[in-house]
Amino acid sequence: MSLTFQRSDISAHDADIAVRELGITGFQGCVLRGSDQLEIMFENPISTEDQAAVGSAIEQYVQDGRSYADAEPAILDLMKSGQQFQEVDYRVGLQQRLHPQIIMGLDGVITTVIYHEQAAFNPATFQIEYTLPVVREDYSYTRDGDGFAQARILSITWYDRARRDHPDTKTRVKLYDTAESIRETSRRRQNIMDQLQVHLLGLLSFMLGYTQREAVTAGQRFFQKHQAEIATFLDIGDELGLIGAVTADRDTDWIAAEVAPGVTIRSVIIDRLEKVRPQ
Repeated sequence: MSLTFQRSDISAHDADIAVRELGITGFQGCVLRGSDQLEIMFENPISTEDQAAVGSAIEQYVQDGRSYADAEPAILDLMKSGQQFQEVDYRVGLQQRLHPQIIMGLDGVITTVIYHEQAAFNPATFQIEYTLPVVREDYSYTRDGDGFAQARILSITWYDRARRDHPDTKTRVKLYDTAESIRETSRRRQNIMDQLQVHLLGLLSFMLGYTQREAVTAGQRFFQKHQAEIATFLDIGDELGLIGAVTADRDTDWIAAEVAPGVTIRSVIIDRLEKVRPQ
């Protein structure tokens, strides 16, 4: 007797393992005929219940195999042979370059970087859209009373093929000397200005209807107008001078425009500047 199933998602060898575990008397083996005809042979006829059990065993074996494959790190599909995924340099050591999505707080501190397989610029939103995450870096800091970094803890998490967190993680700790702490503070202040420019571009484009070129030009003029206060902030971290200049600005025509009831672009800028000190 033989049973035939139309399956292209399992090999004869794997089907043999699945059916043999049932312990049905007279099982002889499995043969894949063509690309999708799986034949399962028995020495004697088997009961209807055993026939159903054979079909269920094959389906379960396939599903378990898919679950196992999905649970493996997605980075395995991008690695060169002979590498361990926990040790590979995923920034430059894969078969393709990944696209980093940087997430930071209003204080300019990078909190998360997610490396994706794919990314594309969306001209409608002026944003890059990311898909298929592979690795995530989560950052946390310890700081002194003045906000200078003393240590950074980096937690690395890999995604599995289903794009869920894989259980394997890695943690790295970096200690900051005085010079590196000062450099971290300078990078953070520059991040704040970069974020503010991008946010301003979005407000002018989506809330006031500026074209991308118009928004960029208006933003550049605004930052050039207040470049002295911005330079002071970048140099010594004094945001109060820039807040005062924005508060007193009566020449920039769009700065008093409302983007929500009772909320102006001026108040949005000031609110962001008041949150620049790391927590």
